Amino acid sequence: MQDMIQKILRYKDTLLSVVLFAVIASFFFVHTEYAFDSTSGPMEASGALMFRSTDKITQELNVRKNMLLTKISIQFGTYARENKGTLHVQLYEDKKIVEDWEVSTSQLADNDYHGFELDEPLKIDPASPYRICLFEEHQGDNGIAVWTSSEKNKPCYRNGILLNRRSICYQVDQTDIALKNKVSIIAFVIALVSAILILLKIDEKIIMCGIFVTLGCIYMWLCTPGMAPDESNHFYRAFEISCGNLLSRVMRQDGVGGDHLPLALEEYEDPDVELDWDKTGEITFSNTALYAPVSYLPQAVGIKVARTFTDNVSKIFYAGKAGNFLASVLLCIWAIFRMPFGKKILFMVMTFPMTLQEMVSMSTDGFTTSLCLAFTAYILYLSYNNSDRIRKRDICIAALLSLAISLCKIVYVVLVLLIVIIPNKKIGEGKKWILFKLGIPAVAVTANMIWLKISSGYLIEFQPGVSSDKQIQYVLSNIGDFYIITVRSIIEYGNSWIQSMFGSSMGALDITISSIVWICFLILFLYETCNCKRLKINPHRWDQTVMALIFLGGAALICASLYVQWTPWKSELINGIQGRYFIPLIIFPALFVMYSNDKTKKYVRYIITYKETGKYYYMILLTLNGITILDMIRYDLNN
Repeated sequence: MQDMIQKILRYKDTLLSVVLFAVIASFFFVHTEYAFDSTSGPMEASGALMFRSTDKITQELNVRKNMLLTKISIQFGTYARENKGTLHVQLYEDKKIVEDWEVSTSQLADNDYHGFELDEPLKIDPASPYRICLFEEHQGDNGIAVWTSSEKNKPCYRNGILLNRRSICYQVDQTDIALKNKVSIIAFVIALVSAILILLKIDEKIIMCGIFVTLGCIYMWLCTPGMAPDESNHFYRAFEISCGNLLSRVMRQDGVGGDHLPLALEEYEDPDVELDWDKTGEITFSNTALYAPVSYLPQAVGIKVARTFTDNVSKIFYAGKAGNFLASVLLCIWAIFRMPFGKKILFMVMTFPMTLQEMVSMSTDGFTTSLCLAFTAYILYLSYNNSDRIRKRDICIAALLSLAISLCKIVYVVLVLLIVIIPNKKIGEGKKWILFKLGIPAVAVTANMIWLKISSGYLIEFQPGVSSDKQIQYVLSNIGDFYIITVRSIIEYGNSWIQSMFGSSMGALDITISSIVWICFLILFLYETCNCKRLKINPHRWDQTVMALIFLGGAALICASLYVQWTPWKSELINGIQGRYFIPLIIFPALFVMYSNDKTKKYVRYIITYKETGKYYYMILLTLNGITILDMIRYDLNN
């Protein structure tokens, strides 16, 4: 007995870890209980069908195959009175009655759906037809009515006679048990493998890369075409670039951007549509015509490669998504290996649900975010590595990354300020460091201004009352007023910006995610920021100031650009800002706090090690993304 106790004490940390891993993962598996339930949408009522005492109404059900049927709801009318009768509802599988309900008609609500739950969930057999049969026992003027719809549905019969173009208004509740089992097994394998790797103390960079790629592949499978904001317009612009047209055309007198492209592109969600270059037409996408070709380089390459093998529009679309994801993966993995400290914060930003969604979509935001994170990690690496001098190759990489960022989105051009933190002694004396620290930012800003001038030709009034020229003049001549407008907007909308950045809404901001996701992400981000101690290297003199300037400058540019492009003239609030715009910038306030920890000599636990709560970090991230995925699946099943 004593030997057994000693063995338990020897492995108590491992046993405790296993228990805590199981508790964390249980949040995901408990959430699966309802995540795969779906209810068909309510049908539009067009007329009432009153029961006669001899009537038997039969409706063939439109049910999804290989699902579990749990409830049927039917819309009744009671003529706003308390009826006295008995309603019978029978569910048939082929010719066999599998469920029989009786309900007093006095219990029915007028013009509302009444639910009939099955005693046991029924597995839908693809080979069997399903139907319900309704009849009522009543006397006198106590009959009820069932609402009917003219929506296209399966046949409905009254006493064996087909009711032309009419169907009972009904809903069915089903559970996709096959999908539930598949997702649960995949989740269990991912959690198990991750837990084993963590307990074996495998290099954390390997764990990060594995989790990131795995989550990205799951989001790629989950995010259907058109789910991300403005994804169709991003597709058209990327396709245009893949054809060699780097600049969009001005299609109308109002300056809207677009091009003459195959009209089949507009049906990219149909898996059977093929490209037909004989049927082209004007396709407009003015908001994405504003983006430089560099923004769509991965998507355009993917589309170009796919076009050499297929004309299927849906496959071409997915190839563009795959190109965007592949480029983002390579940049993010490179950033993980280059980041000298704060890897967990960098990794957390990469695994925000919104970040992952954008990386697997046609949107430019995923690639832009990856570029920004890679550039940040690389400049910090150059600044803090042990080499005495940076190489010409390093200078070229830094210059290319800064140029690409400046051409992707004007608001992130402030990131080139990071070059300032590289010590002069690593660059060289005299003109060398001046050319490096001034030349690279100058080229980036110049390229940014040139594209801004070009893209202004596609700048139209996106929202009523918007006038970009007048708005620019107003801001420049009333800086104080614009500051007040910005502060007022932060107070009014700041809460929603933070929530959406950390994962409160997905898709085109129409998929509501459980609140626990964004709350836990926020808490975890703050915890890691305040407890993450850098490597034992003293921060450079201006590092903290540069981090503050980049974040504040980038946030100011986001506010200014949206005020100019999307907000009516002299509006008291800024419209159009979304939390995802701040994702590439959110790491800088975290770095600012980390530098403060070093300055005050706070010898806090270095969270990057595998001690105490550090090992549960990855399981928490996996669980939060798992809950997000389940909520997205539930939305997809119900729409």
